[in-house]
Amino acid sequence: MATRQSSMDQKTNPLLPFVRGGTAGVLSWLLIHPADVIKVRMQIAGEGTTETPYRGFLHAARMISKTEGVKAMYSGLSAALTRQVTYTTLRLGLYSTFRDAYMKERSSISTGAKFGIGMAAGGIASAIATPVELSMVRMYSDGAAEASKRRGYRNIFDALWRIAREEGVRGLWRGATPTVARSMVVNCVQLGTYDQAKEVFSGLGIGVLQDGVPLHFAASTTSGFCYSVVTLPIDSAKTRLQNQRPVDGVMPYRNLVHAMVKVSRLEGVTALWKGFTPYFSRCAGHTVAMFLVLEQVRKIL
Repeated sequence: MATRQSSMDQKTNPLLPFVRGGTAGVLSWLLIHPADVIKVRMQIAGEGTTETPYRGFLHAARMISKTEGVKAMYSGLSAALTRQVTYTTLRLGLYSTFRDAYMKERSSISTGAKFGIGMAAGGIASAIATPVELSMVRMYSDGAAEASKRRGYRNIFDALWRIAREEGVRGLWRGATPTVARSMVVNCVQLGTYDQAKEVFSGLGIGVLQDGVPLHFAASTTSGFCYSVVTLPIDSAKTRLQNQRPVDGVMPYRNLVHAMVKVSRLEGVTALWKGFTPYFSRCAGHTVAMFLVLEQVRKIL
């Protein structure tokens, strides 16, 4: 729920929303990183066929741990945390900044404005952070590739350097369109729904939901579920685009729409929601953790 206090805080220090956002993003991500690794592995498993080596979330977790070791569950962690420092810092900071600017001359903010501001903040943040996102996806999926086809990035900085050197600077923004599109939808739904859910739940007259952790938990869980359902197809297409390799000199997917259509045709429409359990675990887990931490950080900073 937007308040005049947040506007006053920002006037005192305009960097505060960004510091709060980055802190919440990093701390919450440490809890759900393994679920994101499993989600990516399930999305690329059995690519181009209707078969998959994983029967479900827990089976995928067991197989990855058994064949690659438990440490594989934290592959790409440096890229993921760098993404939180860049992308999450920007998207949460910009959302608060834009929202407070919108409310300067208003006593309240409409639902449509919340979703619109969330979309704008997500698009800007994602456009800037796409190279980190690309590196993260590739580092996650490397262990699933044949030994001869592994890229073997040592860390996020090695990944960024090699992608720029081997594929050109423009290669760092491979898959930028679906990445930005997904982020706009994610932020529109996640941030807008969270603020709206807080408003709705606190207005129900139920004592425990008036404020505090119960209210924040209920609102963030609602937000996590809504954005999981809406964004997984876009996320699946984005993962395929960013992880693809040329076949006979031709890339399998031309763009976001082509990827979604091709996956639906070859693997079935439901393949776009492949990996929903780990995706929801990651989305809901991160959303709940992020907003709970963010609300506490706001009390401190």
